[in-house]
Amino acid sequence: MRYLIRTLIVALVCVAQGSLLMADEEKARALLKEAIQAYSDRELEKAEKLMAQAIAADPQDPNLLITRARMYAAQRKSQQAAADYSKAIKLQPNVADLYDLRGSELFKHGKIKESLEDFDQAIEKDS
Repeated sequence: MRYLIRTLIVALVCVAQGSLLMADEEKARALLKEAIQAYSDRELEKAEKLMAQAIAADPQDPNLLITRARMYAAQRKSQQAAADYSKAIKLQPNVADLYDLRGSELFKHGKIKESLEDFDQAIEKDS
């Protein structure tokens, strides 16, 4: 009987955690949508804050990091863009485009050697 009760408790905890994860993902999506609208309206500070909240809600979603990196890149904030691409690469290390994008931002920031290494990685992963 105790085993059954423990099993049910563990199952309930797992279901609850799954629900929380889904709620976090939904929250992140809503914040992303708001951030994109704010960015479109040229409310850049608001967009950055919303993206930070979205990433905090779902830190394992590389697309949120990539979106914020692109926003930074469009504002010529190469260092911040490269940092977000680096975080996305940790989550998706086999995506060649991420190395290419980070390499471009590093190049703009004057980090030529590092950018060439990223371009090499992009070619290697794309092959």
